[in-house]
Amino acid sequence: MVVCRVCVECGQTTQQALYKEYSGGSIQLCRCEHCKCVLDKYVERELVILLLDLLLLRVEAYRHLIFNYGISASVLWKLMVVLVLCEGYIHTHTHTQTLKMHFM
Repeated sequence: MVVCRVCVECGQTTQQALYKEYSGGSIQLCRCEHCKCVLDKYVERELVILLLDLLLLRVEAYRHLIFNYGISASVLWKLMVVLVLCEGYIHTHTHTQTLKMHFM
């Protein structure tokens, strides 16, 4: 079975590995053949950074999570529901604050 990965920067699919592993546990991130950027910068970043980028609605973080992370579909749906609820709360809260300022 061929595993297709996605470049988080341009969204182009590729069959190459996300990184090369060398002796001693060091890795080198591979570059996208299309845009010449690192294929997936989230490979070597902490989970907290990924979660913050998800809350900031960064497309790169969602591409990493959906295509390159290998998360199960049930967990992905639960995460999407939580993020949509958070986004709805933020939108409602900012809209309410704007209305209050207009009526003052």
